[in-house]
Amino acid sequence: MTERGRPHPDAELVERMERELPARSEGEDATRAVYQRLIGRIGELDLVEPDPGWEDRAVARWRREAKPRRAAAPPRRRPWYPIAAAAVAAFAALAWLVPRCGERALPALQVAVERTGPANRQRGAAIGDTLRAQIRVDAPAVELRVYRDRVLVARCPGDERCRRDGASLSIGLVIEAPGAYEAIRLSSRAALPPPQPTGLEVDVVTARESGASVASEPPVTVR
Repeated sequence: MTERGRPHPDAELVERMERELPARSEGEDATRAVYQRLIGRIGELDLVEPDPGWEDRAVARWRREAKPRRAAAPPRRRPWYPIAAAAVAAFAALAWLVPRCGERALPALQVAVERTGPANRQRGAAIGDTLRAQIRVDAPAVELRVYRDRVLVARCPGDERCRRDGASLSIGLVIEAPGAYEAIRLSSRAALPPPQPTGLEVDVVTARESGASVASEPPVTVR
């Protein structure tokens, strides 16, 4: 909740993401991508266990700090419910964050380029490099698809270059031609629609119309 009890403007969007509902617009899809990257970074944090007895120490400190305020407070009684609401919100945030840090959840989609050649070469992907893409597998139907210039060049599962490791699915694709390489992750509770000859845009639209979620990263351009 924001100040004055108003809900956060993205609260409904986050709830829809957790329920794996499709985005309602291109703007919502872009906002989802920001949250997915943030969640991925949170999942990479190291788990730091608090020292034993931290709850008792926190309560004791709150009591010590509260005593002077109660003594100096005006005689009128203050309503208790705003304070209780703030405490509930704080504990709810901790309950959401701590388990996910402990689980070290994988990002929905990760894309990286493994460079070859001399270390002092110019920046950017080049022919001969390896494009590596990895997705999280957490739904009955999950696919990783890689496109070059919006034409499908690899699909996991199904490609011999695909690798499954627990809750992740990945591929290493040697770049053999220039173009814009883009990886996407499709996930759904039902079977995913097959890729179409028309390419990336139609595949994304078809998947969303079927109720699937789509995650993407910016394309890797090879010149």
